Amino acid sequence: MKFFLMLAVFLLSMSAFAKNEIDVTNVTIKALPPTSKVTAIYFTIQNNTNKPITLEKINAKFAENFEIHDMKTEKGVMKMTKLNNVLIEEKSSVTFDKHGKHVMVFDLFEPIRAQQKYGIELVFTNGKTVYAEAIGVNP
Repeated sequence: MKFFLMLAVFLLSMSAFAKNEIDVTNVTIKALPPTSKVTAIYFTIQNNTNKPITLEKINAKFAENFEIHDMKTEKGVMKMTKLNNVLIEEKSSVTFDKHGKHVMVFDLFEPIRAQQKYGIELVFTNGKTVYAEAIGVNP
């Protein structure tokens, strides 16, 4: 009986140290004037699994449309292109920021305010959905 009790304590303590399969951190959304209907979301996705994962789309209740974009310099000119998805290799991360990949948010239902929190969900092609909280930040 003592063995099973010790085993249960060990297993419970190990689960406290287990990592999520996918972590989404440093989630921010640009707070803009109330008349703006477009903004951007930035974050980092960490894939803790032994398989690649693919971010397929973003959903949230505060806007109508979300698109994954990337910024690239071509012949000295910055260009923004829409991406259908983003691959995150096994045991690696991808950062979404204003200089590269980011999420454009169109048709806001409400103004984005600094220090306010906004729920988002990230949907992956493997069927996983990760919920995260974005905080409004001034540009």
